[in-house]
Amino acid sequence: MLHTTARHDPVPYIENPLVIVTADDFGRDATANDCIRHSFAEGLVSHASLMVNMPAFEAACSMAYADGFQSRVGLHFNLTSGEPLTTAMHDVAAFCRNGRFALPGRTRRLVPLSPTAQRAVADEARAQIRAARARGLALSHLDSHNDIHIEPNIARIVLAVAREMGIPRVRPSRNCGLNRGIVRRAQHVIYNAWLSRAGLRAVQFFGTLDDALWLAEQGRLPDGVVLEIMTHPSRGPNRSVVDAPSTVPLVDRLQRLKPFVDRRL
Repeated sequence: MLHTTARHDPVPYIENPLVIVTADDFGRDATANDCIRHSFAEGLVSHASLMVNMPAFEAACSMAYADGFQSRVGLHFNLTSGEPLTTAMHDVAAFCRNGRFALPGRTRRLVPLSPTAQRAVADEARAQIRAARARGLALSHLDSHNDIHIEPNIARIVLAVAREMGIPRVRPSRNCGLNRGIVRRAQHVIYNAWLSRAGLRAVQFFGTLDDALWLAEQGRLPDGVVLEIMTHPSRGPNRSVVDAPSTVPLVDRLQRLKPFVDRRL
């Protein structure tokens, strides 16, 4: 059983339409599933993103239905860990080594893919979407492991498949907080413009919990705009749920944001 940090007020993010708190890596393993389930039960997160090619995928699907949050699960598109679902993807050297996904280097993400590789990426995206839907999950959104969906050589491919498969929203690039390099920031601006033109952008700001706190404390979070916060619920000290790599209980960190959230309800 995970430890719950005592607190005076709930953190009801699931009830706030202007703040989406997403737990990434659902289905990665039993620990991730347990921490995400706990986070839903405690009202710490509003959505989860599912890795369909990882060992705890089936357990995650069962868990979502058992706990009633199946309509809040999206696809955590994965080209960087585990094995592809499609045969052709095994041969795409930009993303696979020895038949398994591997995180591509920064320069390789800029190299245009061949038509064959582009088709393989599109088919892998379709296969991952279909795998989730075969378990009865409609998929509320799409994002990706290691933010691979925003990379220049596949971004347009993923957006096209998302539209084709009826995904209602896709996660934008990080556009708030500190420590964003000039080149990366420019890439994010371009990607977010693509996303808006594709009609798949439902979130104005996206970042980590630290990014969201920076945005709110700087007074840069206007009323009426939607903010998405990415979290990675993990087991921390005293078996509390933390947002890795932080070791501070997730509930305590979210409490810092709560006054800003409450003003926007």
